[in-house]
Amino acid sequence: MPNSDNKFGTFNKITHIATQPDDDVGRLCMTTFSSVDDAKEFYFTADALAVFDECCTELQWALINDDRGNATSLKWTAAFGTKGTGTARADDWAEQFVSRSQALIDTPLKTFAIQGAVQDGTWVVTITATGHNFTVGEQVYISGVEGMTRLNINGLTVGSVATNTLTVFPGEGFGVGHDYTSGGTISLANKNKWSNNTGSITTSNDHLF
Repeated sequence: MPNSDNKFGTFNKITHIATQPDDDVGRLCMTTFSSVDDAKEFYFTADALAVFDECCTELQWALINDDRGNATSLKWTAAFGTKGTGTARADDWAEQFVSRSQALIDTPLKTFAIQGAVQDGTWVVTITATGHNFTVGEQVYISGVEGMTRLNINGLTVGSVATNTLTVFPGEGFGVGHDYTSGGTISLANKNKWSNNTGSITTSNDHLF
């Protein structure tokens, strides 16, 4: 439930629509939602939904059907109260929403320090990342690796996992003979503490209230 701070009115009304990927492959994998709550949990993390409820003074959600009649998109309209004269802009609800949501967007859902990386003689690389919880098939991005710098790639697929290690396949063009020296982080690609699933978000002038 959104906050009740409407003593001084509500402002900054905005409407957005979140849509799943709509290409030849994506359409076959689209999720059809049975309720608004299902769609909210699909697109947003619990942390993100808390930001909506704590910062928005008015908030309404709705399912949107695609051209096949399936409820695959989520629409919401939000408006924000103001804490009154003398409140710093950064402390008002609209700015709090922006700053808190951006902080979650900037934080990967999973991220771990890399302690080592070894090639197996081809282009398969085994990465040591103590305590990781990646699963086979997840997309990851790697940054900050020294020595084996060509491993700093976004969109690698996890091929196998074990306790504290996982394998990735940078591709045949990666070459052989690269030696890891130090550093690096490995993070879940395209997912952060704001969004559970990737999609496009557009702005609409057709408000829900």
